[in-house]
Amino acid sequence: MPTRGWTRYCVVTMILLSTLKIACLLIHPSDNVKAVGGTFVAMLVAVDLVARCMLSIVLQALLIRRRFELAALVECVVSYMSCRGPSLSSSRCMALVLAWFLASSFFLTILGLIAASYVWTAPSLTTVTYIVTELIPTHHTTLVESAMAALLGSCAFLGRDAADDVRDQIGSLASRIRKGMSVEADVVTALELRELRTRQQALHEVVRASNNAQGGAKLCCVFVTVMEAAVSSFIGIAHSNGITTVFWSTAIISKFISCCILGQQLCDNHSRISDTLQGFLVTCSSIPKRKRREVQGFRHQLEMQDCRCGIFDLLYFDFTTMKAVIGTYMTCLVILSQFDYQ
Repeated sequence: MPTRGWTRYCVVTMILLSTLKIACLLIHPSDNVKAVGGTFVAMLVAVDLVARCMLSIVLQALLIRRRFELAALVECVVSYMSCRGPSLSSSRCMALVLAWFLASSFFLTILGLIAASYVWTAPSLTTVTYIVTELIPTHHTTLVESAMAALLGSCAFLGRDAADDVRDQIGSLASRIRKGMSVEADVVTALELRELRTRQQALHEVVRASNNAQGGAKLCCVFVTVMEAAVSSFIGIAHSNGITTVFWSTAIISKFISCCILGQQLCDNHSRISDTLQGFLVTCSSIPKRKRREVQGFRHQLEMQDCRCGIFDLLYFDFTTMKAVIGTYMTCLVILSQFDYQ
């Protein structure tokens, strides 16, 4: 759990950075938009800049406010993995997900330095302003997204392992039923099914706790994703030398699409377990009473669970949300293109 000293350090850092961001926006805002050119584009960049800084401050405050829930969430995942470790393929996939998000976060920072290389030849105050109002909020938001994606990836691949174990257990159970089972074997099998039910319930509780503890932070990140991707794409298309900002927006959207793919895989794992249990009940007619009761209870448990990773039950990371966000992103581009940016 976070100590009192660590909490104080985070609060002081948030206050100092927030004060510096607001001071830079109020005292020295002009050079952030002069080089972009065009009245409308300058106004668009200024609005994007202010919104990004404000959301970064809100994001810091939410993370500090939810520090105990976030720490407990990580402890739950570590405890789950210590009791039932992931398979080798799942471990590699989780490592790849974390590596992809961390690499893309630093890639965005490098692109930001390349896109605004003019800043380094400007006066020192302009350099400080750019770092404080653009680079730090962007890098902070992408690192928070990486932490959330690591947790989502862990849940998705641990859920895949659970679905594979249920499939193997049910397949073995079906073959043993056809050969006949003793009372002792019936009890042992029922206990094995109960262990799988317990694992699935623990994973469900982790997902629900994640939705509550990270809901506000996820909402800020999604808002920044849509806004930043749309503005960067528009500026890159509007200016002939804006290829870097197009890459910037593509990287941001790619990270969000990756989260939706992981969330959809989590939902698919849930459906796989339910389908496996239902198929077993349909194909095997002579199931011992104890095992039938356990399988039916497992399936009822799955029907009562909502294992989707989302934001306060407002929206979820799946293909439906991915299509909606991409549609919103394209709509923003169409609306922005209607204005005269010359």
